[in-house]
Amino acid sequence: MVIESDIRSGPGVAIPLPEPGKDVRLFYLLTGESEASLRRGQQVLATVVRLSTAGVGCKMGDTGLRAFIPIDQITDREDLKSMDPDARMRWLEAKIREGAQVHARVKDIRFDKFELILTSTGRDLRDRAKWERRDDIQDDYVITTPSAEEVCTATAR
Repeated sequence: MVIESDIRSGPGVAIPLPEPGKDVRLFYLLTGESEASLRRGQQVLATVVRLSTAGVGCKMGDTGLRAFIPIDQITDREDLKSMDPDARMRWLEAKIREGAQVHARVKDIRFDKFELILTSTGRDLRDRAKWERRDDIQDDYVITTPSAEEVCTATAR
């Protein structure tokens, strides 16, 4: 925020810039997410909340984060972006309904806007090598359940 005294003192006055990485830390703190629970390339399930000629607005599960799938990232269909806006909306309305759940990948995280940019094209959903590091793949699919002994021990405490 610029204060009147800063303006009066003329050029050459240093105005503090935002601290690097502050948006990222604030994002994870306020959303309850972490770099392990939400990252670029991760497959997610998003709920459609609105359709527009620019794309599909979504909401993410428990966190309620806003997400957006740009029109050219909805399908592998190449001509969708070049369609007449009315024809594009008719196509979208025939394929996707508000309230529907869409499988997608996180293409970008806009930390400063608390928004995700998603892709739901078939090629992006299938191409794991493009999106995920090899050491992340196991984390997505391994589910650990406590043994009966661990459950009894925890209950006894």
